[in-house]
Amino acid sequence: MLGAMPIVCSSKGTARAVQPRRRRTRAWLSDERQRVGFRVLAIATKVAAPRAAASGAPTPYGTADEAALVLQGYVAFLDPPKPTCAVAIDRLQAHGITVKVITCDNELVARNVCKAVGLVVDAVVLGTDVERMSDAALADAAEVTTLFARVSPAHKQRIIQALQARKHTVGFLGDGINDAPALHAADVGISVDTAVDIAKASADMILLEKSLLVIDDGVLEGRKVFANISKYVRMGASSTSATCSVCSVQASWCHSCRCCRSRSSRTTCSTTSDRPRSRPMTSTPSSSSGPGRGTSGRSPGSSCSSARAHRSSTTRPTS
Repeated sequence: MLGAMPIVCSSKGTARAVQPRRRRTRAWLSDERQRVGFRVLAIATKVAAPRAAASGAPTPYGTADEAALVLQGYVAFLDPPKPTCAVAIDRLQAHGITVKVITCDNELVARNVCKAVGLVVDAVVLGTDVERMSDAALADAAEVTTLFARVSPAHKQRIIQALQARKHTVGFLGDGINDAPALHAADVGISVDTAVDIAKASADMILLEKSLLVIDDGVLEGRKVFANISKYVRMGASSTSATCSVCSVQASWCHSCRCCRSRSSRTTCSTTSDRPRSRPMTSTPSSSSGPGRGTSGRSPGSSCSSARAHRSSTTRPTS
């Protein structure tokens, strides 16, 4: 990799030390390639004598052999963002969602990708910066930082948890092995059907379409479902409250009617309730009742009128 660029180069099949000016030229060339979005690898070789691998070793060569290499050249890889990425980010931002980039790539490549999709990057937080930050400091930085570069899987997880500590609902999209801890920590882990197995196992949702616009469509559908559920709960709660209010009003009217106030006990009036009375009424029988027939023998609808007639006959002065 560029960070371990060899200090020797090839000149007609021989190796010699790289001059400082040539080293600066190669560094500038690699940086320029990365600024335009290329990932650059340095290719170097060395002729080594064949030998057998030691017992338990996966290969007969080790890190001690990675010296005095001959630089053969550079290989540049271009991995442009998907065509729908910029449109999806614009729609998500229009719907109140903040988009951040957390990547293992270096700062130059990550800046170019952010520029291509329309994300404004003022400052970059590197993995070395995350390592030195406390949880509180990282939460402050995560609030205002758009791009995190050169981060490890543990750093990604810490950034997700720092945003959650500030009461944010965090969704994370990833498809590599390094994304598994962040996918597990996020409130909604999103992966794709071409991702590695551990990423798909850690995710909550798997995208089957080759478009990032389905994320925005999913957000809108989720909000519609949440709004409908909220409306249903509010309607059900208000209907229950109204039913309880009607019951309490009926009970209060029954206990305050003249019929019930004339009794010594607070039994429910037969004209307002179909439930059986707790005790029979003991008012004086009417003149139309037969011998031995009291109030308990009369029809339920005549109890209140009989009580009022008996009360008026006992309180009205005689002529």
